[in-house]
Amino acid sequence: MRIFSNLSKTYGVYILPGSILMPIGEVDSESHSSEVWKEVVYIFDPNKQTSLKDYSLIRTPTTLWTKNLAALRSPEIANASDTMENKSLVIHQFPFARFGIFYLDDFQNPEFQEKLKKTFVSRLIAIGENSSETQLKEWTTKSNIESTIRTIPSGSFLDKSYGGGSYIKTRYGLPTPSVNSREPLLLNLFL
Repeated sequence: MRIFSNLSKTYGVYILPGSILMPIGEVDSESHSSEVWKEVVYIFDPNKQTSLKDYSLIRTPTTLWTKNLAALRSPEIANASDTMENKSLVIHQFPFARFGIFYLDDFQNPEFQEKLKKTFVSRLIAIGENSSETQLKEWTTKSNIESTIRTIPSGSFLDKSYGGGSYIKTRYGLPTPSVNSREPLLLNLFL
């Protein structure tokens, strides 16, 4: 957190480092020893200090994550019920645009798509590697979304490989920003 926070302040940029799996919340309010694992997303603002509690988006890990993490978790945590509500869509107003940030898994639900449509965001950030990518591309082509940012995991974890391939494209499928563009520069970096 300190690294992203310092980078954000030093260069005066907003940073969304992707989805991070971490222990958040307690299984039982009487027993403070066990924690529930959640996927969280942070937005580092150059003008604000970001703490562990300042996450923007949160959800229970997917079935695949839960299965892969079983070896790392104690039985009490593996069988715990959720104590925190999932937050599936975040609207964030940057100085240059209004963004909708969500996990691509949630996009398959037509109710979620309708909810997203009613937010009047101009840009989307879809996190995760998922088969509903084609559906997202078709949906943004028909909508008033200026650009779509896809953050796809890169690297390996627990014998799984993620190919990366993140991108930023306009609603017409063209890479953005283009050469000599006057719009804010959006970077998608792998660290």
